[in-house]
Amino acid sequence: GHLEGGAGIAGLLKCILMLMAGTCPPNAHCRQLNPHLSVAGFPCFFDTEGIDTHLNSALTGVSSFGFGGTNGRCDIWGQARFGVNKSGELNLEELDQIAAVCPVTLGPIDSVTGEPMGRPSGERRRRRADVLRDEFAPYDISRYAYTGGFRYRMAELPEEEEGGGEEDLPADVSPYICGSWSGFTQMEEMESQGGGWYLATVVLGESRCETFDICLNKERSLTIYPAIGRAGPRIWVQGPDDRGEGRRWAIDGRDMEVSAGAVYQVHFKWSTERMEIHWEEVSESSAAMALSFEHTYYIAGSFSRWKCVALTAGAEEGAWEGSLRIGSQGREEFQLLRDKDWQQAIYPAKPKTARAGVPARGPDDLGKGKHFVVRGSPGETVGVELSIADAKVVVRVVPERGEATEWQSSEGWERHAYSAVGSFNGGVPIPMSMDLMRPGVFRCRAKVGDIFYPEYAGFLELFQVAVDDDLQHTLYPEANLSTSGEVIVRGPDDYGAEKNFLVRSITPYKAFDIVLDLTAEDRRKIVTWAWVQDELEDGA
Repeated sequence: GHLEGGAGIAGLLKCILMLMAGTCPPNAHCRQLNPHLSVAGFPCFFDTEGIDTHLNSALTGVSSFGFGGTNGRCDIWGQARFGVNKSGELNLEELDQIAAVCPVTLGPIDSVTGEPMGRPSGERRRRRADVLRDEFAPYDISRYAYTGGFRYRMAELPEEEEGGGEEDLPADVSPYICGSWSGFTQMEEMESQGGGWYLATVVLGESRCETFDICLNKERSLTIYPAIGRAGPRIWVQGPDDRGEGRRWAIDGRDMEVSAGAVYQVHFKWSTERMEIHWEEVSESSAAMALSFEHTYYIAGSFSRWKCVALTAGAEEGAWEGSLRIGSQGREEFQLLRDKDWQQAIYPAKPKTARAGVPARGPDDLGKGKHFVVRGSPGETVGVELSIADAKVVVRVVPERGEATEWQSSEGWERHAYSAVGSFNGGVPIPMSMDLMRPGVFRCRAKVGDIFYPEYAGFLELFQVAVDDDLQHTLYPEANLSTSGEVIVRGPDDYGAEKNFLVRSITPYKAFDIVLDLTAEDRRKIVTWAWVQDELEDGA
């Protein structure tokens, strides 16, 4: 029977014991699910035997739905105190907060309240749930990304406190901006605007994309950088230190359909608690405030032992010319670089490409292992021509004998191709097509197979999303076997070889759509999947 008034405390005690043992107990007398119970796609598992969680700490909870309409929820975090998962001792006196990562800013937040976690101050926080957002509002995103209101706050918002958190750098310290618009060769002092704000003006070059970071007093050991590479303005700002590892902000006019020559002002806010970066397009009359720099393109390849050789500016604007000599093997490989920067490489969409018609890519940092290939007689000189104007790239090789070969780039969101790569479709990548009504959103469809996995009580498929069918550049979940929208999506890079999205169904041959949303600010929503409705599936 039902414990009525005692049901809640019984569930609470069960949750506590589960955490202490690091084990999920079976559902008593559960041997077979009701055939009328549809749980496809629902994140639940009905365990019929004790399951080892393999965790020494976890978060669990119990819900109460009262007869009178009063609902309650209790979440419990705890450590395993006995058994194979027994954890070490935790000194609660030293525990301030349990940190999580905001999926929008990628900055640290308190896992209970969603409040941003600044640098350690030494002050102990005894109160935990001291913030109540609007009803049904999420707590898993940072207050800096949250746009709703608050029903209760124990402390006022820092922005509303006297002084507004304004603080300038010391008089002997200045921020300098350094970017691809100067080939990362010049550091420009940012102009103080007061209140901790600093300003710099930049102009988008012929590639319509510029990247940058900031450092203090021109010291690379004091670099200020984003939490991820090619970051937008909402991403958490880190530093100053020397651990940036090439991470930069990117002003990408290709996504915003902004032409070359557009002028932007970059605003930087210094603070010991939270630094900020944002930028805005301004009138072309402000271009005089920006640095003037003549870019140079280089060729690097097997013929030069991958050392950079400068190209010569052609007669037309955006045109560059050079040559290479075919070696004894009768073939050479090469890439083109903007200002010797390997994060601004121009390369083909496919590795070792000699065939015309394969799209050119770049300038960007996704060209690892992808080289243009030219063949000819040993000792033959082959001309190399590059044209880049308003982000349109054309690469052309002209041999002494025979026809020229040409590669051209695609524009806008389709400057790269995307595909779903996984256990379905025999391992063959499934191309994704852009949604014409939603630029930057790509889709494809797959089906669950007929292999049943007893340990998961269902039919499974695993997948990642690859850039240009390249498994060295995939988008993948932060944790392996994560379901749709569950965790932060990482990449594209080659660090996710053992991390896949999980699709589980209780029936075989069920179709599902995979969606890549490059416009999503919540990084859990960059790659998602959803079941295809039966009526749509029948008509597919």
